[in-house]
Amino acid sequence: MLAANSTKILAGGWIPLLAAGLVLTVMVTWHRGHQNLVTERRRMEDSLREFVATVREVRRIPGVAVFPHPFPDTTPLALLRCVESFGVLHERVVIVRVVIVRVVAAGLPHVRPAHRIQVRHLGSTADGIVHVTVTVGFLDAQDIPRNLALAVGHGPELDVDLDAAHYFISVLALLPPHAHPFRSWAQRLFLALERNQADRTEVFHLPPARTVVMGSELPS
Repeated sequence: MLAANSTKILAGGWIPLLAAGLVLTVMVTWHRGHQNLVTERRRMEDSLREFVATVREVRRIPGVAVFPHPFPDTTPLALLRCVESFGVLHERVVIVRVVIVRVVAAGLPHVRPAHRIQVRHLGSTADGIVHVTVTVGFLDAQDIPRNLALAVGHGPELDVDLDAAHYFISVLALLPPHAHPFRSWAQRLFLALERNQADRTEVFHLPPARTVVMGSELPS
């Protein structure tokens, strides 16, 4: 059968094969690049528990700072930069992790508001730093301000005014590779894909006037 169908390749059958090969190349390049980026980012981020234990000497300023962050055990890069670059920290710091559930109870694509919030206090409630996990269904909006409002009042660290909160998005900016172009095509493809990701300010429904992007640079 393979020999019989192989003649169709030269008669135009190569087009879908080429398209499939290109799609596969893009998917594999993105997956490998993303995994490498996640590994490097986690290496740069300190342990969240250790960070909380060391901020007692940091000067605190009035206000609420919200840090969207995908990992439960590391410190957001933007939070690290706030302390390292400015030597200050807001009185209330809320680290928010958004978890998307693909299959919800009863096959519904939504998570009920009453089941969306999980609050984790880090160290003492006096440190003003708290971790909130927001669980949403795959058809729910990843609206951080709206979902975070469900957690307000869950302890003294969440006695906050979200209308005055500032949001800090962590980024790990990739610098263009300096290798020979024929040896770095995969790196350049990943860079192009990475730059075309959805704007997280829009994805998380963050107020642009109160959203700051901070992070680090990483040679690719």
